[in-house]
Amino acid sequence: MKIIKMKQIIYLNIILLLLSCNTNKINNTMNKNSLEYKAFMAKENRFEINGCTLKYNDKSFKLGMTIKEIESVFGKNDKIHDVIDFIRNRNEKRLLWKDKNIEIAFVNDKCIYIYIYIGKGEYKILEEKYSMDFKGLPSIMYNNSILYKGEKMQDFIKKSNLEFTDFIIDTDGYRDVKNCTNEKTRVHLSSSVLYNRIGGGHLYVRGDWKLDETYPIEAISISYIDD
Repeated sequence: MKIIKMKQIIYLNIILLLLSCNTNKINNTMNKNSLEYKAFMAKENRFEINGCTLKYNDKSFKLGMTIKEIESVFGKNDKIHDVIDFIRNRNEKRLLWKDKNIEIAFVNDKCIYIYIYIGKGEYKILEEKYSMDFKGLPSIMYNNSILYKGEKMQDFIKKSNLEFTDFIIDTDGYRDVKNCTNEKTRVHLSSSVLYNRIGGGHLYVRGDWKLDETYPIEAISISYIDD
């Protein structure tokens, strides 16, 4: 009986520990009285990406919205580019907002993809000999922590309530998958990721990710997981 009770106590402690970890992660929010938070909230172009909640200057936006609904949040776009996606066999409209540093794609008047420039970027339309330069945002709020332009991923991880294990990592960045309104949503943090090489020349084995040697996040994109 003592052994069974001891096992029950151990299991209970493990469950409580896991619950406390999840609670700390969910409830970790910025101090709204801090100078850092107040400075961020005073910015002209303010993006907040916290789980499934997406906001621009306190206005909510999400995948699936129409062009009219999106423009009610971001205002009139600066450029529309009609694109044929031969891989997915569909027509897309891509709308650009230069000052807001965003590109949004629509299919059948429904938003399917949102791309937010943090670093500098350029959008080219070769057939029109047209290009739009994006300066990038000085900062963005991600998961209740402020990510600054030029900030490396390892430094952002240290100050946020996230771990590298919260992401699916690939050479082009870090993916975070969320279940939002019956649709799996992918948030992708674009950044080059290096890995250790075991061996030399062409004869090498790919090792673990170099997570102590990361690069700045250049952009954040939001899309459906199956798109």
